[in-house]
Amino acid sequence: MSSRSFKIPGTAVVHEYLDDEIIIANLDSGIYYSARGLGIPIWELLVAGNTQDSTESFLMERYPSANKELKLSLMQFVEDVCKENLLVESPDGLPALALEQIHYPEEYEPPVLEKYDEMKDLLMLDPVHEVDDQGWPSRSTD
Repeated sequence: MSSRSFKIPGTAVVHEYLDDEIIIANLDSGIYYSARGLGIPIWELLVAGNTQDSTESFLMERYPSANKELKLSLMQFVEDVCKENLLVESPDGLPALALEQIHYPEEYEPPVLEKYDEMKDLLMLDPVHEVDDQGWPSRSTD
């Protein structure tokens, strides 16, 4: 088990729960992701400040018949989101949030993290960051 804590690295990674999936977007890279199945509560528990150990414990209580597969799936999902720089280790940890806000699948479904880059140009075109005191749209004079 691992008592590692994680956090979202800065403000470029945003996420939203929508219709049985979590959409995670990295606005710096323009790549977005879909987390489904057990990826939903894993993401939500880790982002809420729970350690990898406590996340594993919560999920094993909820899905006792999938203990061995669940542990391996959790480790792989954590490795994947860290490799994509969606989460980074947080030595300080974060205060854990209320567990009633977590979205659990009715039955055990392995975590899925799918990566999409077809909207990369649109996500990286962020006119809000180009706003000055005059408002938007305005053209730079340089």
